[in-house]
Amino acid sequence: MYRIFHRCLLALVIALYASSALAVAPIHLKGMLLHEGDGAQILLEAAKAVEPGILWSHIEMEPPTFKIYGSVVKPENLVLGSKVVTIRTEHGNRNMAQVVRLKWFAYLVVASRDIKRGEVLNAGDLKVELVEYKRSYGSVFSQIDRVLGFVARRNIKIGSPITDRDIEGAYLIERGSSVIVMVRSGAVDVKVGGVALESGVRGDKIKVRIPKFRKDVEAVVIDAKTVMIELD
Repeated sequence: MYRIFHRCLLALVIALYASSALAVAPIHLKGMLLHEGDGAQILLEAAKAVEPGILWSHIEMEPPTFKIYGSVVKPENLVLGSKVVTIRTEHGNRNMAQVVRLKWFAYLVVASRDIKRGEVLNAGDLKVELVEYKRSYGSVFSQIDRVLGFVARRNIKIGSPITDRDIEGAYLIERGSSVIVMVRSGAVDVKVGGVALESGVRGDKIKVRIPKFRKDVEAVVIDAKTVMIELD
């Protein structure tokens, strides 16, 4: 009976967690309520919610305020760093649209000197600066210690933000490796086998496949063999 309970609990929490954790990439706009006169702050708060690891500063928007109002119907999602977007809303029987131009700014780890391919990154090579975030950057960093000890995969010019495509190595868990997925809910821990779909260092949130339940979830790297899903 105890084993059956654990299996049921695991199936439940995996299903619940997967449905929410994997929906974190862009800002979800559909259904967002806009008021006439709202500014870019509403987008900034949404960006902070979906990418809390990035130290967002502000977003410049032109025009600086919305002249439309109501519930957003399109686009459903907004990719961080997008330059131009047409936002459509509806309010009662009224449909409205407005084109806005955006510039996204964040405090990011950048190269303090030209770094050559194959060099190991140390504190003297890096600094945190306020820079414009572009959607082509993908995954970036706001804390220097997140990239210390990594190896430059290609030449990095001074002042360039460090992205996950620029560095490699020092991963605790490599993509394709077998892992133990620990699901923690209060005082209850349940373990199940999984396969890492991404590489990661300690503290990274990576995608993991759980073949037993045919689910892909996001879990935090704990050590070279373990990742954790912690439910409040």
